[in-house]
Amino acid sequence: MPVKNKSEKTAVLRKQPSGPCKALYEDTLYLPEGCTVLDFGCGYEDDVKFLKSKGYKVTGYDPYYNPNTDLHISKKYELVMSNYVLGCIENIQERNNLIMFMWDRVQSGGCLSIAVKSKDYVYKASRKFNWTNHKDGWLTAEGVFHKGYNEDQLTVLVMNLPNVAFIETSTPNKFISVRVLKR
Repeated sequence: MPVKNKSEKTAVLRKQPSGPCKALYEDTLYLPEGCTVLDFGCGYEDDVKFLKSKGYKVTGYDPYYNPNTDLHISKKYELVMSNYVLGCIENIQERNNLIMFMWDRVQSGGCLSIAVKSKDYVYKASRKFNWTNHKDGWLTAEGVFHKGYNEDQLTVLVMNLPNVAFIETSTPNKFISVRVLKR
């Protein structure tokens, strides 16, 4: 019987921005002052609110919590970020489609930033909370899919995007991020 992934349950209500958002904010190469940002999979919009308070022009989209946002399909952004979304999508083709969709929203000279939980972090959580092995990841008792990544796995997902100028990965604490600059 197919499992209904309840990925919306991964949204966390924060009192501060997420780790990946803080890392981007501290790195002005990828988040120049006042730039346009699309936060794809923004959940409760905590990162959106944080970046707006710092003077950025931010659009937040989430298919569950904020589905009515006009994504301005033809609009391009200086930064498209997606924090902890990719690891909750259990279908490989859907992951690839999402990456291409987000890449198509990045303007020339802009950046796509994807952050996921590390493979080690997800594995430890699966053991601690007795998650079930499911496809290429884990399923929680609540029906939420989680897949962890290492830097190589995340890089492979973006290395064949068209017009890539530069790819950088980093592994601070429990997440891994890849930043892709567009020619």
